Amino acid sequence: MPFLSPAAAKELAELVQYHDAVCRHDLHQGLITSERDYVSNLATHLRYPLGSLINTMPASAIPKPAYHPPITSLTLPTSSEQLFGCDGIIVLIAPPKDENSDAYLYKVGMFEAKWPRISKPNYPWDKKSYHGHSHFSYQLARQHALASVEKVVLWEMFFSEEAVGNISGDTPFPWGSTCIWHKDAWNHMLSNINLAHVKQGSAARQWTSADLRALIAASTVHSLASVIEGMASCNIGEPIEGNSGGLSFQLAPNAAQFLFNSEEGKTSPLTEPINIPVLNRNNDLTEIQNFMRKYGFRSYTSIMLDEEAIRAAMSEAKQARMTAMIGRLDKDAENQINNVTN
Repeated sequence: MPFLSPAAAKELAELVQYHDAVCRHDLHQGLITSERDYVSNLATHLRYPLGSLINTMPASAIPKPAYHPPITSLTLPTSSEQLFGCDGIIVLIAPPKDENSDAYLYKVGMFEAKWPRISKPNYPWDKKSYHGHSHFSYQLARQHALASVEKVVLWEMFFSEEAVGNISGDTPFPWGSTCIWHKDAWNHMLSNINLAHVKQGSAARQWTSADLRALIAASTVHSLASVIEGMASCNIGEPIEGNSGGLSFQLAPNAAQFLFNSEEGKTSPLTEPINIPVLNRNNDLTEIQNFMRKYGFRSYTSIMLDEEAIRAAMSEAKQARMTAMIGRLDKDAENQINNVTN
């Protein structure tokens, strides 16, 4: 059963896509200077979807149930090891229709963000991990532990410094980030003996721009909008039951082989449940920050879903866009940003 109707899911996706396009524009202009900077800016835009000057806490546009802020989005300058090889987590929250119920439903998505500067020939976007091999392959192997939980949506998110609207073979999605499902990246890695070393997530060598182009050519690419739309409409992933304080899930027993602990130099079984908190009367930001530090997430976003409020948010956002400037984009390009979700 979908969290949102197809129309409302598309509205939410368009809102997210708009802000992803703004971040790409700022990256092109040099106003954003790193992967972390991009993720942080995107989190800020999502926290204030209509802009902080228009509405600091947009309660009129997005639902604000008691003890539960509508959008929570924060970043941490964490130096913790990424247990799951992911930079960020996005949680969609479906509140119960019965106000006396505490039965919430959640959709969980996790992603790894990369800025490969693919327009620059032979740019070394992948780096060596502690064991001297590919850090990206190591991250893919860690992510694969989460692949045992079919309800969790996993993707790789590649930023582009090309101008918004610019179409090229290297950056096939022109209006923001290019997203590729984890399973496609994983299968591509396994198909190349020079990149794959599953046991510890290492690789014979680092990924190159040519490897990334081959991955893109072999995969079905998506916009961030299509990922969010798929999650909200339940076309990808499955709902996870929880309560007003958050949700919990367990990894499959065989997933431990992918969680290689660099400090101990061996695989580390993770037998405890993974508890993901959200804000409520008992949880504050400290709970979320502790969760992020524990698993090495740099970005956390949760969005409370409500069809009527999503429509209101989009209505106000569309009005705001009429006066917003996204660099020197012409009106046709700006209209296409609003329409493209795949």
